[in-house]
Amino acid sequence: MPWITDMTHMPPPEMGDRRTERTEFFGQVARLGSLLGAKTSVLSAILCPGLPDKGYCGTAVEVLIPENNGEIQWSCPKCGDSGIIRGWKGSSWDSIRGRTF
Repeated sequence: MPWITDMTHMPPPEMGDRRTERTEFFGQVARLGSLLGAKTSVLSAILCPGLPDKGYCGTAVEVLIPENNGEIQWSCPKCGDSGIIRGWKGSSWDSIRGRTF
């Protein structure tokens, strides 16, 4: 079952140690995804934390922007962990917030 993550529910990067390893992982994926255009997929340097019942995985995850709908998808080719990130636009995790093009 994929993770469904709304970044508006995550502590922002400024909160330091109140974040968890999983929050940091989701934040890294959101930061990278916010730089990608629609229908773009990359094999990232972000390492998979692994499935909760299996422990650390450490494999690079794929980050995908399937459409221009505000969702970022990610998946691990090794352990199969995956998810969808929403609510990142305009957040502290948005790499392009405040920019005008």
